[in-house]
Amino acid sequence: MKITGNTRELSKAVRQLSRLTSSTLPLAAAKALTKAAQAVARAMPAEVARSLDRPTPFTANASALYIQPATPDNLTAVVGYKDRQARYLRWQVEGGKRTSKGAENALKGMGAMPASGWYAVPGRGAPLDGFGNIPRKAWTAIFAGLRASAAAQRGGGAGRAGSARRVRYVAVLPGQGSRLAPGVWLHSPGAGSGTLQAVLIYVKDAQYKPRFKFEEAASRVVRAEFSSEFNRALSKALQDAR
Repeated sequence: MKITGNTRELSKAVRQLSRLTSSTLPLAAAKALTKAAQAVARAMPAEVARSLDRPTPFTANASALYIQPATPDNLTAVVGYKDRQARYLRWQVEGGKRTSKGAENALKGMGAMPASGWYAVPGRGAPLDGFGNIPRKAWTAIFAGLRASAAAQRGGGAGRAGSARRVRYVAVLPGQGSRLAPGVWLHSPGAGSGTLQAVLIYVKDAQYKPRFKFEEAASRVVRAEFSSEFNRALSKALQDAR
């Protein structure tokens, strides 16, 4: 988001503060704009926490944002999210249908997920961390389990019989005629045929509604902070000009 000064207000300030030189006023305005941008960055962690469900520190910390200071020659301060955070936060800010994630692309490459038009969401049996995400260690286990199951199937009957006696992951694709929903299922041995838990479920729709109103929140901060910062910068400039 870009934060810019109001030129009409700046012109009025110039007329009222005739003691200031033409170079001093832009400098004061640039300082005020930069301070306002910094205030936006400080306010965003609380706004993220209010808007999103259990955001990770990587998303919620102020270090996720960058600031481009204003200068006397360019009275524009810019504050926004860094590239890594912006890639996924855009769906929370703008809404729309998201693109495939890295883990989904890996599943597609293994043939464990349809090549297009489907998305993976955690199932009831998915191991989740404190932020509601599948941790990397769990993804590693899923990929390793799927590869082992595929190797057992290629190995013939003995491989399948052996795999039935141990924990294994099974990929179910749409159109296979299975009684199980498309996704990745965890089979654990036990009484009878054992138990099945849905680790991932494949869905056709991954549509996001805007939840994180970044620009609206940033504008509120600017309205609250800019005037006082501008007045403070002008007062300092007046003192220095004496």
